Amino acid sequence: MGGGTTARLRLWARWLLDGRYRWGYAVARTGRYGTQSIGVHIFAPGTSPKLRRCAHLARMWTPVSAAGTIAAAPVIVAVADVSVAVAGGGPLALFVATGIALRRASAATRAHAVSAYARRRVSEASTPIDSRFDEVALTIQRLHAAEEGRDDGSVSVRAYLALWNTEFERLT
Repeated sequence: MGGGTTARLRLWARWLLDGRYRWGYAVARTGRYGTQSIGVHIFAPGTSPKLRRCAHLARMWTPVSAAGTIAAAPVIVAVADVSVAVAGGGPLALFVATGIALRRASAATRAHAVSAYARRRVSEASTPIDSRFDEVALTIQRLHAAEEGRDDGSVSVRAYLALWNTEFERLT
C-alpha cells in the first residue's frame, strides 16, 4: 500500500467519524421549482474533536440506525430461532439508546454552534435575499478552502483556526 493510499484511507476514516469538515457542515439543495437552499453550521472554535465527533454522529445517527436494524434483523433470524420482529427489536433498542446518548453528549456542542441559511429562486431577478445567499456561499467557500489547505498542509493549524474563528464570529 503506497503512502497516497494510506493518506486517503485516513482521510475517509476521518470523514466517516468527523464528517467532511472539522468546523461543522454545509448543506445545499435545489428545489423542484428552481429554488436553491444553502446552509452552514459552524461549531464553536476550540470545541474538542471528541465533542464535534459526537455531534456529527448524532446528526447522522437516524439513517445509520435504520440501516443497522435492517441489516441485523435477517442475520439474527438466521442464527437464532426468533421472528423478524423480535430480531429487529434488540438492535433497534440498542440503536435508539446509542442515539439518545450521542445527542445528550453533544447537546452543549450543538447549542454553542452558529448557523446561517438562505434560499433564492434562480428564475427571478436578483433580490436583497440573494445577497444573504451569496454571503452564506462565500462563508462555505472560505471554510472549504481552509479545510482543503489544512488537509494538504498548505494552511497552518494557526491560520486554519484563525479563519474558523473569524467565520464563526461573523455569524454570531
